[in-house]
Amino acid sequence: MPLIPPQTDEIRAEMSKDHRRLLHCLDCGGQVVAIRHGGSCILCSSEAVVVEEWD
Repeated sequence: MPLIPPQTDEIRAEMSKDHRRLLHCLDCGGQVVAIRHGGSCILCSSEAVVVEEWD
């Protein structure tokens, strides 16, 4: 599956802090940046979440 790059300057700025990762929900399409994640989307609670690596 191809990775989806950060879509906004705000997300790019958050990605550069500490060891944060981009989380992408396959259900609602939301992208959030977090240090840790509990296994479900914080936007819609779906379990369809992918942790993306971005260089």
